[in-house]
Order: sequence, then structure tokens, then C-alpha cells
Amino acid sequence: MLYKLLLPDGNTYRIKNSVSLLHVILILWLFIGIVIIVYSEYTKTGISIIAFIWLLVVLIWVRPSKTRILPSEQIIRIDTGVRGKEPLQYHFSDFEGFEIQTVYYMRIPVNTELFVRFNINGSSHRHVLGQSFGRKRMQQLCNELETVFQQDT
Repeated sequence: MLYKLLLPDGNTYRIKNSVSLLHVILILWLFIGIVIIVYSEYTKTGISIIAFIWLLVVLIWVRPSKTRILPSEQIIRIDTGVRGKEPLQYHFSDFEGFEIQTVYYMRIPVNTELFVRFNINGSSHRHVLGQSFGRKRMQQLCNELETVFQQDT
């Protein structure tokens, strides 16, 4: 089955990245650094800002999320983001549900995050799967993940 936000990666799926508030903030700081270099006498500060932002951008692109959905094994591997730590593995049968949270500023959606919940031995575990500006994209990702989880159970 073809999905819009789940990209096939061999016999697994990975979640397609989308533009979020973090990306916009990084671009904004990049432009602030350029403006500081061009229009002020604080060139060292501008160069420092640009170098720091480029370092963050490279780290974001070099280390993409390793969250994978393995429909054949009915397992989801969630990347923790901690260097040297293996991704957490959850079985589809431990799946509780999805949760979408939207942050608004003056009635404008600023950031929407999709969380997944798993129940293991009576304790609930919640992890972020994706984030975007609009709720529509995260709802579409939620629907695609639900079809994968229900299709192979």
C-alpha cells in the first residue's frame, strides 16, 4: 500500500520529516546572523551565530530519526535521540493510541506534535513521532500509522 507520509525503507517504513517550528527558528536565527554581519559593527557575533546555526542544521540533517515501523514483525522502533542508546522496541499489541497536541499563539497553530502511547506492564510510555505546523498533516500521519497497525495485527 502506498502512503504519503510513511516512506518505504526496505521492508520497513520511516516517517517523512516535515517543516516544524524548530526549522523556522533556525532559519530566523540564520537571517539574524546575516543582518548582524551586514548592518552592524558586531561581525564576530554575527559569524558566531551563523557558525552555531550551521552546526545545528548539519547535526539535524546528518542524524535523521531512526524511528522505524516493521509491519512484518509487528514492531515499532522508536529513536530516543540519545547518542549510543539503542532505539526502543514496542510490539503492536502494546499499542494504546495516538495523541495529537497543538500549541496555539493568538489562535494560530504554531506547532503540532503526534505522540504514540504504549502500555507495558501497566505503565504507559509516550513518545513523539512527528511534528508539523498544521494539525492536518499530523492527523494524516496518525491515520496512516493506524492502518499499518491494524492491517498487520
